Amino acid sequence: EDIVYGKLDRTGLALPMVLSGACDGADETFGRMAIQHQHGLVHFLGPGDEEWASQEAKNIQRCAFEHVPLELLEGPVVSKALEKAAESRVLGGQRTPDWKQKVAEMAARRNFLQVREADAVYVVGWRLEKG
Repeated sequence: EDIVYGKLDRTGLALPMVLSGACDGADETFGRMAIQHQHGLVHFLGPGDEEWASQEAKNIQRCAFEHVPLELLEGPVVSKALEKAAESRVLGGQRTPDWKQKVAEMAARRNFLQVREADAVYVVGWRLEKG
């Protein structure tokens, strides 16, 4: 809640810190590296997200799981942030009648927590193979 409202007191946190979603691939890999180097680690999980967490994260990184209630994710601060981002980020061709649902399916509300109080953001993804 402190992250959403911009009131996070970082003085007692282990920094640097990885803020992630516990998915297979980059999330679990960066989580493993954070633990190995005594960095902080938090995997934000919204309702239903734990089923998508990697097996490694569930087995070894579970102590970093932070379950975020739907009421907070759908609250006014996160909603306003997504609307503001959409004004400049959801391009004309992407602004279909169901664009908000598509954004919701991408865990964007949960991801807001990963960047709200961050000093730096690194996005790691992968490309699907052709076909």
